[in-house]
Amino acid sequence: MARRAINVIKDRIAGMRWRIQARRGRMLDSIPDGSSEAQIVTENFEAPNPDDSFRSLLEQVLEDVIVGGFGAIELQKVEGWVLGTKSGGQECPPHTCHLLMWPVDGRSIRIVNDWDGSPGSPRYVQVTGKYGPEGHVVLNDDN
Repeated sequence: MARRAINVIKDRIAGMRWRIQARRGRMLDSIPDGSSEAQIVTENFEAPNPDDSFRSLLEQVLEDVIVGGFGAIELQKVEGWVLGTKSGGQECPPHTCHLLMWPVDGRSIRIVNDWDGSPGSPRYVQVTGKYGPEGHVVLNDDN
């Protein structure tokens, strides 16, 4: 019964129609390259990584949010990519010219209790279940 309730909630949210648009009070026409940037971001969300569609990424994160009260997405900026450009100005295959988004098991993310408040200090750590230095992956907001 609980699984059915989770799936009903998850399916309704994941199945919602969505679009990238300017914030309230702004128009895409008033933003430099607004239409092309919105198209790039839309394409990025439609295919967030080589393995997932937007729906499959969202379903995994929603499952964590509904069941455990946590959800996490890892953002991976592709080296050398800048919003609004293709790799070196050339056409490139999917998943090589933009930001990648990966679902992360939210249970594995921990808050660093002794965070000193500095933007350069890690606020979160991912617990991998391994022993030694590979047991904790420090998560920085450096890119």
